Amino acid sequence: MVKKRNGSRGFTLMELLIVVAIIAILTAISIPVFAGQLEKSKLATCEANRRSLKSLVTNAYITGGSEGVKQACADNPGLFVCPDGGTISYYIDESTGACTVSCTYHDTQDAALQVTGRLLGGVTFDKSFGAGKLNSYKRVDSTADASAAMKAKLLAAMKQNGVDLEKIGVNSWALVNDSSSKGVTDFIWSTYGLSGSTYAQVPVIGYSYQSNAYYVGLADVGKPRASYTYNVLEPNVESSKTGVCSALSGGKSFSSYADALAYYNSLAAVKK
Repeated sequence: MVKKRNGSRGFTLMELLIVVAIIAILTAISIPVFAGQLEKSKLATCEANRRSLKSLVTNAYITGGSEGVKQACADNPGLFVCPDGGTISYYIDESTGACTVSCTYHDTQDAALQVTGRLLGGVTFDKSFGAGKLNSYKRVDSTADASAAMKAKLLAAMKQNGVDLEKIGVNSWALVNDSSSKGVTDFIWSTYGLSGSTYAQVPVIGYSYQSNAYYVGLADVGKPRASYTYNVLEPNVESSKTGVCSALSGGKSFSSYADALAYYNSLAAVKK
């Protein structure tokens, strides 16, 4: 008597292809979700570190002054760590004791670091524009119509160097030269807009080409000369050959962008 074999068969090629396709679809869906969750986790960690650092610095300043802050920060280096590689820094207003903490990666001013790092390192403004070179008391403003051609070239140079001001929250800026043989050149920017502004002064961050330093302070918002039909960030080098950065109201200079950013965030605009 011949025994019947148990009926069994393997997977067909079509079935295997379907399984592989399903796995590929699930992988394609899960990777962005995982990446998004990872980024949120990094942001949450950075925010927690900044809150803890602000609390630590504030308490240490109240109890031990500047020296107490230095010691407390030295004992807690982990609070300066951003999982995304940003630089966490603090600024203390000695008149009020208020502390401001910033991260160069997660702060809205983040890519202003790209402006100074990528743009200023990759573009020579006084040589790049041919007959329209920027020098001799010239300036280009974000709100300018008169220098539209120069502005277009400048924005093109920025994008070529990976800088998109709109994406980084910069609402107003100016690139300014004086006429000295050395050529003091400053680039200043602010998250505040100037058109129809209700402010008399707004906080700005500036970068000086010559000193390779950051300057932070309040800039006047207005029309410094009758020839201007748009608001500009003052003072400008028409009135100060030392450069706009060093002439900011209540300005401070910083060698670190992170420190400049922390001070910028501690300032408030002044209404008219």
